[in-house]
Amino acid sequence: MIRNLILAAAVLALVAVGIPKASADTFALNVDFCSLSCTGGGGGGSVVLTAGTGIGGTGNGVAVGDVKFEVTFTDPLHFHQTNGLDAFNFNYSGAATLSIVSITSGYSTTITLGQHEDGAGTFGETIKYATQPAVDGQSLVFVLHGTSALTVAQFETVSSGGSPNVDFAANVSNGTCTGLLGGGNGTTQSTASILHPSGTCTPVQTPEPTSVLLLGTGLLLAGKLLKAKLLVG
Repeated sequence: MIRNLILAAAVLALVAVGIPKASADTFALNVDFCSLSCTGGGGGGSVVLTAGTGIGGTGNGVAVGDVKFEVTFTDPLHFHQTNGLDAFNFNYSGAATLSIVSITSGYSTTITLGQHEDGAGTFGETIKYATQPAVDGQSLVFVLHGTSALTVAQFETVSSGGSPNVDFAANVSNGTCTGLLGGGNGTTQSTASILHPSGTCTPVQTPEPTSVLLLGTGLLLAGKLLKAKLLVG
């Protein structure tokens, strides 16, 4: 009996060793490249990279050798989605040719190479918007496949010519201002510091009807008083 239990435990241990473990890294989108701060000095969201462990069974739904990207923003930030505009930029240090296995609706299914983004520098790979959606989204999920197996570490490499250089940069809007939001600095976890552009971009306040009415009434009365004074004079 004891021998059988030991044998069963050994078999389970061997099975556990043989199961590929998910490799994931999380990067904070905390580098504000907007001319006026889109984040107001706060956090902007995150990028999570996950290596595939297989489809079905004990896999995580991503094929072994593929890498999944999950980009998420915090309110009030969202993607500045305009047809043909750069949406999300990243870098790849491996030698494989990349292709997109799956991607959130509204985004291009092909990768554009060598895009330059003001402030953030030049990136090796860019995903553009394919259509103009009715509502701007706060998340983007896509899976990359290569002609050879991909690893998460191959995407933890920085842009060139940026201030500072970052691993990723997304085109964002806070409802009023637009710009780039970046994250990562080539390490396995994001440690890049938040930039503080001059001033914070806040929505323009539209005057309330009552305020406009009061202002108009005041100007009318002032005009009448000035006219009366001129007649008396």
